[in-house]
Amino acid sequence: MSTALPRTKRMSGEKRKQAILQAAAPVIARAGFQGASVRDIAEAAGVSEALLYKHFPSKQALYDEALAGARESSQFTIARFATLEPGTESFVLLTYATVDFILFGFPGSKDPEQGIARLVFQSLLGDGSHARAIFADTAANWMDYVLASYQAAIDEGDIVELPIEPPHRFRFVQQLAMALRLSHLPEEPAFAYRGSKRKLADQAVLFSLRGVGLTDAAIKTHFQPRKLRAALARLFSEYTS
Repeated sequence: MSTALPRTKRMSGEKRKQAILQAAAPVIARAGFQGASVRDIAEAAGVSEALLYKHFPSKQALYDEALAGARESSQFTIARFATLEPGTESFVLLTYATVDFILFGFPGSKDPEQGIARLVFQSLLGDGSHARAIFADTAANWMDYVLASYQAAIDEGDIVELPIEPPHRFRFVQQLAMALRLSHLPEEPAFAYRGSKRKLADQAVLFSLRGVGLTDAAIKTHFQPRKLRAALARLFSEYTS
């Protein structure tokens, strides 16, 4: 029996294309690229196979464009941080944003089934090429912003010395957030943490700030989750309103 969504309003070509991409991501992620059929994707999107092929010449083309969209979204988001003045305050905000965006998605994103995250993890289970492309696209500029603020925090006396390269310190933050996101992909998380997902994210940020070497005094001054969330909301107000 078909589970196709009812077609109540005629969409523009671009909106229909985006709707197909959004519907395709969780289907491919759950069944794998080989296991997901065009019929499955078309039914999830509420379109015919013929209409799907009108927008995408092949399943591979659809898959590639879904991941390309994820890369564009991440690049666009990262560019917003170019307005920050390097310093301890900015470093804490960047750390908070890293964990927040990985766990909850980029500001304004509409991906209730976490399809893009599932696609990234599915790629890591394969040859990793698409995941590497996403990471490579985002790593350069993001790491530039992070390291500039990290160095400024060192100059301000807010970082303790550690025998770990600064880029590695921050990549550990990203890896922690990715592990938490992975464990929360199922409807019932793989690990039973106490408290809400938001509280867990805040705790992960605090853990990360200590791990990268931020001093207790700097943490006390700058790690204020409500203010950090408000700062992110202001930075992305035009996309979250």
